[in-house]
Amino acid sequence: MLQPLRFGIDPDTGENAEELVPFYRTIIISKNTELRTISDLGNKTVALQERFSLTHLWSVVELYLAGILQQTRGIIVNSHKEAVNSVLSELCDAAAIFQDARNLVLAENPFIFRNTHIIHYTQPIPHDAIVTKIELDQNLVISIKRAFEFVFSSVQGSIYFDRLFGWKGITEADDSKFSLLDQYISIYSDIMNTD
Repeated sequence: MLQPLRFGIDPDTGENAEELVPFYRTIIISKNTELRTISDLGNKTVALQERFSLTHLWSVVELYLAGILQQTRGIIVNSHKEAVNSVLSELCDAAAIFQDARNLVLAENPFIFRNTHIIHYTQPIPHDAIVTKIELDQNLVISIKRAFEFVFSSVQGSIYFDRLFGWKGITEADDSKFSLLDQYISIYSDIMNTD
């Protein structure tokens, strides 16, 4: 029904860009300057998020599509900050994180952007959506949608959604915007069933 918008990320600085987008990306970072692309991760150790996150799913699928998943050793970490620190401490050769989780360690590590580099950007991951049951009366669906739009259009409502969820705006959503998600879930399911 509706999909949140958040600021995109400037790839050079990790800061918010001006553009509002309905998706985010996972990036794979490394400290090792010899690693330049996802294909270089064969026989390397990669910090991955817990198995129920889309960052994990997207990373695994794209390692699989690059033909190197079986040669890559994945280590599950508990947070994006832990993933970044695992690269800094050289516990892992690379880490899959949301763009740009390196900001999480910027205060204690001001040279994080100089000491690491991005070797891969995943395909866009759609932000969560506001959905309704398919059997709901369409007039009720329209009323729910208008209520969200009304609340978000108010100053207090927009502040609330921003503080709670980091939403900067909302936009129309439909199932077609989630086709890649369906595709990746299917691929991931096949991968897990063959391991």
